[in-house]
Order: sequence, then C-alpha cells, then structure tokens
Amino acid sequence: MKRMLSIAIAAACAALGAAATANAADPGAAAAAAPMTSTKTQGEVSILVEPRLAGGELILKVVALNRSQQPAAFGPEDIEVSTADGKAVPIMSLDALIAQAKADAETAGTVRPGSYNSSYTSGPATTRNQFGQPDVHNFSGNSAPLGGQINPEAPVEGTQSDGAAVEPQIASLKAAILQDIAIPPGEVKGGEVVAGPIRFHWREKHTLRIEVRFNGERHEFELPAPAEQ
Repeated sequence: MKRMLSIAIAAACAALGAAATANAADPGAAAAAAPMTSTKTQGEVSILVEPRLAGGELILKVVALNRSQQPAAFGPEDIEVSTADGKAVPIMSLDALIAQAKADAETAGTVRPGSYNSSYTSGPATTRNQFGQPDVHNFSGNSAPLGGQINPEAPVEGTQSDGAAVEPQIASLKAAILQDIAIPPGEVKGGEVVAGPIRFHWREKHTLRIEVRFNGERHEFELPAPAEQ
C-alpha cells in the first residue's frame, strides 16, 4: 500500500526550484512561494499561492490527500477565502473564467493584462516533501491524472476575427481549475482556484484567510496577501 501511495503521488520539486533560481537572477521578480500543509485525521490539505495577484485575483493551487477508507468529495465550494476583517473573497467559477477569456479575446485579441491565464502542459505529478507532507510544488490539474504545470503569465494569442484562438485557453482552464471530484482512499487530487478581485479597506491588514473543508474536517491557513502583479 505504501508503495502504491508513493506511486500515486510521486513527482518532484523541480518547478519551484527553477522559479527560485529565476528569482535569484532577477531581483525584481516575486519571491517563490512555499506550500502550506494542514494534516488532520481524515485528510491532508496543501495550498500554494502564486506570489503575485493577477489583476487583483488570487491564484491558489489546492490538493487534498484522502486518509480515510472511503471516497471523499472535494470541490471549489469547499474553499473559502476572506480578508483579515472577515470579508469574503468570491471564488470564480469555471464558467466565469471561460466567459472572461472569451471576452478578452473578442475585445482585445488577447487576455486582459494581469488576468488569470492558465497554460496547462503535461508534467510531474504531486509528491511528498521531506517531511512526508503532500507537496504542491509541481501540481496542477483537477480530476485529470495529477500532473502539469500552470503558467499564469503565459500569453494567449488571438484576434477579434479568430474566435478559435481562445479555444486552447479554454481547454487549459478546464484541465487546471478545480471542479467537483471524488478522491479515492489514499489518493491525492486537486486543482487551481481563482478568487477575487481582492479589495482591502485602507486601514485593513493585508492578510488572507483560507479555509478548506475536506472529509468532515476544516483546514485553516493564514498568509500575507500577495502583491499586485
């Protein structure tokens, strides 16, 4: 069972290492984020936040490990994002993101500057780090097999007269964005969540609280809000 679990969630941290190297070479680049993990009886949840807000929107990778003996439901409705003052930050649905991508292609021939832009490609799957925690360094994808890399800044080409140009963007959104799934016992699955736009009161602490409900348990995270891209 241990070997099967290792195979199911095996991969490496190469993507994060590459990002850290790039940031070291470019002092103006955002620092690479580190994953945060919450471990409880029925499951483990790891999150990884993009180091910059994209057009005021938070890009969050979330994966969950089912430690129970029964399949566990998981989806975007199980994730809540709020500011330090308790103001809810809406989670954008897949349909809303697709509509946004289409509108961008129709009006500007490309995606809105700074907007969420998933570029899904095949790649390593989720792994465990040196502490035995589920690791989201290299994870992207939803109910598809764990794997892929998401580049929220990759350009998507298109023109007003070429509606087909947005189709690759829509396909990558469907591959990456977290949708309703069932996670079998001992397996890890998850995906990306886009929340926003985020607006803080001028006197409010720029802190975000993220709550993930999984397998009857609540996993809570608190972190500084990323800077605007």
